[in-house]
Amino acid sequence: MLWKKRLLKQDIPLKRHRFGIKLFEFVDSNTHFLIDFITYTGKESNYEIISNFNSIEKEIENEKETVCNKTSLIIKWRDRWNVFTLTSAYSNTMSSTRKQNYKTNEDIVKPTSVVEYNKYMAGIDTINRQLVTCGTVRKTIRHIILSARHFPSKLPSKRCVVCSNLSSRKITMYICTDCVASLCVIPCFRTYHTRTRY
Repeated sequence: MLWKKRLLKQDIPLKRHRFGIKLFEFVDSNTHFLIDFITYTGKESNYEIISNFNSIEKEIENEKETVCNKTSLIIKWRDRWNVFTLTSAYSNTMSSTRKQNYKTNEDIVKPTSVVEYNKYMAGIDTINRQLVTCGTVRKTIRHIILSARHFPSKLPSKRCVVCSNLSSRKITMYICTDCVASLCVIPCFRTYHTRTRY
């Protein structure tokens, strides 16, 4: 979730909006409704499942057998990179993905937990898609100010105000109706409305 203040801010470099609040969401896999979410509040939070996943990762790398207890199972699986899954619903069986390797024509198999995760992960993606259509997450204040007051419209050929001040003659067909100034659309329109000297 996008957030630029200092409270609970996380730097997530893989996201489009890097700085924000990290949320863990619980979504219904059939209806894609958000049931519950947990806000990440740091290392001292009470929602920790594993104390240090990096140390467990090193332990599992050398293991060749299943690591599990009565409630949970940790699976390490390598596709293009190492994938670690912690599950309480699935066993350590492999499932077919109905795809074939284009070189060997063999069926591609993955652990059941990974197949089911990929199948039902669409709930989170649906929520993200709905947030994108909202628009307020992506727009900046400057964009709203510019689009709210000034709109370009077509007019007969006239000289651009900004280009004529820069001593280069350029003819344009666009004019800002509020300012009654002929302007080039791409470089000069924004310059004219954001700067006092151009």
